[in-house]
Amino acid sequence: MDDVTKQALEEIKGSFAEAVKKFEDGAITETKLNKILTEKFADYAKVSDVSDINKLNEALENMGLELKSIKEKGSDAPVYKSFAQQITEQIGTKSLNQLAKEQHSFEIDLTSVGMAMKAVGTIGITSGNLLPSAWDMTWGYAPLNPSVVRTYSDVSTTTLPVISYIDMGTREGGPGITTSGSAKSQADATPTPIQVLPEKVTVYWDFVEEAMDDIPGFIAEMQKELMSQIAYYEDLAFISAGTNLAQLDGMPAYSATGIETTSPTTIDAIRAAVGQIQTYNFAANVVMMNPKDVANLDITKASGVYVIPPFASQDRMNIAGVRVVPNNNIPVGYLLCGDFTRYHIRDYKSFMVKMGYSGTNFKANILTAIGEKRLFSYVKPSEQNAFVYDAISDIITAITAS
Repeated sequence: MDDVTKQALEEIKGSFAEAVKKFEDGAITETKLNKILTEKFADYAKVSDVSDINKLNEALENMGLELKSIKEKGSDAPVYKSFAQQITEQIGTKSLNQLAKEQHSFEIDLTSVGMAMKAVGTIGITSGNLLPSAWDMTWGYAPLNPSVVRTYSDVSTTTLPVISYIDMGTREGGPGITTSGSAKSQADATPTPIQVLPEKVTVYWDFVEEAMDDIPGFIAEMQKELMSQIAYYEDLAFISAGTNLAQLDGMPAYSATGIETTSPTTIDAIRAAVGQIQTYNFAANVVMMNPKDVANLDITKASGVYVIPPFASQDRMNIAGVRVVPNNNIPVGYLLCGDFTRYHIRDYKSFMVKMGYSGTNFKANILTAIGEKRLFSYVKPSEQNAFVYDAISDIITAITAS
């Protein structure tokens, strides 16, 4: 072996040793390690004869590595092994009973074997010939309606378990012109102290302990799912769930007079609702409708021409300065229009996930994951006229010119 070949051999051994060290330290993956070794070996093979390659192979085996024949060149098609084959290779010729007697316990690597969710989060093994696969950590659930109301409302946090405020009620009297020597004009009201208590929104799932071991990312997805369900219910509770959280479906219906037109449409109904809110000196910023009603509004045509220019921008659904927002928690045929700065949300205990055992579940290896949060939401009595909640058809009837 000449000096040049010796130097090349030392360099390739050093490169291999460096790559193996990175792999052992967790700096690179097994896939990356194999790629580095293959590339380095291919480079060395170009300038070396068979005897040199054999010497390199011996040196690498001393480091705990094995090289395939240079003839393979990585061109062979991958071999896919069945579940039974994988098990056989891992335990050799010994039976499972023999292993149990000798070792009392043993592990089998199932990372390339498919898994299926069953009842209460249990995991089942799918047998048969399977292709090697990469895990997509996200679950395949359809998304739930997010908390749309929260997006446009007055939101902040509090560390106290009670919210108190004064509602001034109806104003009495007011300012006026006072002549010399006359009594001043009096303003008055009847203030009412009001307290609001928080509501707790919760949901839980039961799942077997093995789920955390068998599926990477299980807990992260569990947390995301619980949070999604809490957010969905929160929005429903804000609108119509019948809880102590403010129900916006209980806000005033359309009742204004003097707003009329011939052959009114949904656009006219929205404009009339905005007008009613403005008569109380509030400024509506959002109207929420069911996505089907928003779609029908979007495709409305007059003489074959779109009433609202389609495909213009995300904010094209704007009527009288009020943004039209789809919300699946609004029933079809209804609208909720309002100045949502007057809808107050206070987060008292932010979303959290707790895990533990309940009842006899410890014996069954079943864990319970609880998602919960505590919050306030309220509309002050004197601010209720900042909203209109009504059937679109009822508003259309009310504004139809005689």
